[in-house]
Amino acid sequence: MGLFSLIYEYIWWFITSYLMFRLGKFLYVVTRSILGHYFSTPYDLTPLLDKWTVVTGCTDGIGRAYIEELAKSRGVRKFYLIARNKSKLDKVQQELGK
Repeated sequence: MGLFSLIYEYIWWFITSYLMFRLGKFLYVVTRSILGHYFSTPYDLTPLLDKWTVVTGCTDGIGRAYIEELAKSRGVRKFYLIARNKSKLDKVQQELGK
């Protein structure tokens, strides 16, 4: 009975330690995300405004949101856009030109 209870105790400590590690890592990631999103100052892009910004996948999704955010709120005006669909790329180019 002593060996079984010793093995059970080691397994219990191992599982508990693993779960506490995962919980700590989760809380760390959530805390860093909240601090970075709500309390940090945005990176100053002023020295980079005269440079070209390369954006891939700019016609849909994250790429599209990225160029809209850079153009509207950050003042970036020089984009080198890369996409697979020429017609969608032309549409995005026209919308950014406005």
